[in-house]
Amino acid sequence: MRSLWRNPLADGHAPTLDAVMVLDASVVRTALHEQNIGVRRVASVSGGRGGSNFRVDTSAGPLMVKVREDRRPLLVAKTAASILGLRGVPHPTVVVTPTPVAEGWLMAHRWIDGTSLDAVGLADWDDARASRLGVDLGDWLRRLHAVQHRRGCWPLTARRRYTDKLRRCLERGIIDTDLAETVRRRWTADGAVLDDVTPTLIHRDLQPGNIVVRDGRLAAVIDFEHARIADPLYDLVKLSEWVFPLHPAIAPALNEAYGLDRASVGVRARLRVVSMLEHLSALVYFAKHRDMAMVDSQRDLLARVAEEAGG
Repeated sequence: MRSLWRNPLADGHAPTLDAVMVLDASVVRTALHEQNIGVRRVASVSGGRGGSNFRVDTSAGPLMVKVREDRRPLLVAKTAASILGLRGVPHPTVVVTPTPVAEGWLMAHRWIDGTSLDAVGLADWDDARASRLGVDLGDWLRRLHAVQHRRGCWPLTARRRYTDKLRRCLERGIIDTDLAETVRRRWTADGAVLDDVTPTLIHRDLQPGNIVVRDGRLAAVIDFEHARIADPLYDLVKLSEWVFPLHPAIAPALNEAYGLDRASVGVRARLRVVSMLEHLSALVYFAKHRDMAMVDSQRDLLARVAEEAGG
C-alpha cells in the first residue's frame, strides 16, 4: 500500500475557538457568486463549532457550505476528500476549495441527502436492519483504514500526545493525582502494543451527527475536519461511546465486517490506549469550553478504561 504524502492530517489537533461566528447569508451568496455559482436559497444548518454551516441551493446543485475562522480544519477536510477520491471511498465531494472571506475561510461540498443517526429512531429498527447498517459502517471503515501511512511514527506521536494531555489535565485540575497515576500505570502496561501499529487515515469524529443514512443504509460519513493519521482503532472510541448504544445489533455486525477480533489481547490493549488518548483530549477540549457535564462524563470514561483489567 502506497504511503500518504506529507499533509495537514499528520500531527496535532484542529484548533478550537471560544466563540461561534454568526454570519449573514450574503457572505455565502457573495463568495459563491465569485466562483460563478448561482445561489437560489441559503439556510443555516446546525453544527459547525468554531464557525457556521449552510445548506445552499445553487446552479451547481445543493451544497453544504462551511465557514470557519481558521483555515486548518477546512484544509484537513479537503485533503481527506482528495485522498478518499483517489481510493474510490465514498465521501463528500468538494466543489469550492478553502477560499478566504471577510469572516475567515469558506469551503463547499456536495449536499448528502439522508438523515443523520442522531435524528433516526434506531431503537425502533429490527435486528436485521440495524445489522445491515453495522455491515455498511464496517465496510466503509475498512476501506478508510486501508489508506496507510507507513512512514509515520505513531508510537512516538501517541506518547507525546499522551504526555501533553495528561500534563494539561493535571495542571488545570481536570483530573486528580490518583486518576493520573492510574492512567500512567495502564499506559505502562499497554503502551508497548503501539510499536506494531501501522497508522492510517482516521475520521476521528464518528458520532451520530456525522453518519448519514438513507432508506436504512449508510449514505455517507461527513465532516472530515478532525481527520488525522493515527492508529485505526481510534475510530472505534466514539463509535463505541455514541453509536453502538443506539442498537445492540450494530456493534457485532460492524466488528465482523471490519474484521475486528475484540477477543484478541493486543486489540483490547490498543483500544484501551486510544480510548485514554481520546478521553484525555476530550477533557482538555470540554474544560476549555466550560462544558462541565461532558468533562464529568469523559473523566468517568477515562477512569473506567484506566482501571480495566489487562489481558
